Amino acid sequence: MLVGDESVREKYNATAETYDSIYKAEQFEKYMVLLSKLRPQGIVLDAGCGTGLFAEYLAPLGYFNSSIKLYVCLDYSRRMLDIASRRLSRVCPEKCITIEGDIENIPLRNSSVDWSFSFTVVDLAESKNMAVSELDRVSRRGFVVSFLKKLPYKDIFLDTLKYLGSSSKDVILYKPKAPNKS
Repeated sequence: MLVGDESVREKYNATAETYDSIYKAEQFEKYMVLLSKLRPQGIVLDAGCGTGLFAEYLAPLGYFNSSIKLYVCLDYSRRMLDIASRRLSRVCPEKCITIEGDIENIPLRNSSVDWSFSFTVVDLAESKNMAVSELDRVSRRGFVVSFLKKLPYKDIFLDTLKYLGSSSKDVILYKPKAPNKS
């Protein structure tokens, strides 16, 4: 499960209505760093989508008109997904779906999305290795993950993932995959 118990789900359900006012600027800073280096395209998974802020950030930049074919929002919190669903219906109604689930057991087939993005969600996983493995499993072209700089376990991923950039609080890593030649 995303966190190994229900306490984190309950926390995010309880704070869903105020999440954006507290974390929107911080999240947008991460997205800006990401988009300076990488372009989301094809089928995109937002693993731990929260209130759908990443979709809101991408929409005015034209990603839903050009490069994103389908946008999949996955979150462990039903309340967060409810807010995300309302947001998605405004910014990309024809290309977005929501799924309730956790990052350690993503309910998608192997290689079913082109890119996966997970911003400061692996930090909450009981098994960070399992969460990163799941992002890798479902992604054809690669995945991006951010970790809080202050937490030491991020260092174990520095050998296997590439550095993409940093925000004021997070380090952003990624794993590109070679495209299939079929």
